[in-house]
Amino acid sequence: LQFGGQKIDEVLFDDTFHVHSDTAIHILDDYLIGELSDDNSCNEKKEENYFAGKVENFIKVDEPMFFQCLRAKWTKEEYLKQIHIPRHSAHTAPVLGGFLEIFTKTPWYVIPIVWLPVVAYYLKRGLEYNTTESASQVILLFFIGIFNWSLIEYSMHRFIFHVDEILPDNQYAFTFHFMTHGIHHYLPMDRLRLVMPPVLLVILSYPIVQLHHLLFSNEIAYPLIGGAYFDYLHHGKPYTAHIREMKSYHLDHHYKEANLGFGISSKLWDRVFNTLLTDNDIKSR
Repeated sequence: LQFGGQKIDEVLFDDTFHVHSDTAIHILDDYLIGELSDDNSCNEKKEENYFAGKVENFIKVDEPMFFQCLRAKWTKEEYLKQIHIPRHSAHTAPVLGGFLEIFTKTPWYVIPIVWLPVVAYYLKRGLEYNTTESASQVILLFFIGIFNWSLIEYSMHRFIFHVDEILPDNQYAFTFHFMTHGIHHYLPMDRLRLVMPPVLLVILSYPIVQLHHLLFSNEIAYPLIGGAYFDYLHHGKPYTAHIREMKSYHLDHHYKEANLGFGISSKLWDRVFNTLLTDNDIKSR
């Protein structure tokens, strides 16, 4: 209540006090009932908004969004502009509707239920292909797999999910982009779509798994894959200070600068490839 009853616009746009995202500004505009004049009297709310870039009915969150994407007639410029303006919904927005809807949702507990057995399987297979004396090698390869996954997820996030420049200008491309990643930018706080559904992850990770088997022998491939899948478990609940920090970092990617900050489990590759998202980048946007 530090600024209760006071003019908020100066503070709202003062980056030295706090860097507010465009979305935060828009949310506050929704609650604007009037503006204080110099004599502290309240004038009627003006028609123009602080943030006028949002199209209210771009994709309705109370109807299956997949079919809206297919039917829409956006230009590429319109789609990319709107998809990076986060929205919020009081309920989980439907994607497909009907009995298929369950396959588009991922409660946090689904991640350990689905992927812990997968990790255990790959570790078990790795130990079977290695002798008892080389169990330490399996553990080492397992941690190398975790490290490798940090690069894989960075690469997928940056070069597959953020293909704005080369995205084809048609509704089928927009729909594919929306279903694989755009929905996460459109509704970043939808608690049932914070992470990729298991079915979609299996499809996208299948080529990576096969590449491991092509490049490495079984005694190497299995623990590497197990480590990669194990790292995905951190998306279930932010249970360490590092993961909580990375969650905040990822939210900055969504709300403040979508063209930087592609690291999800680590900032390492953002530093290596010069895409690190910093406060200076946010303030100069």
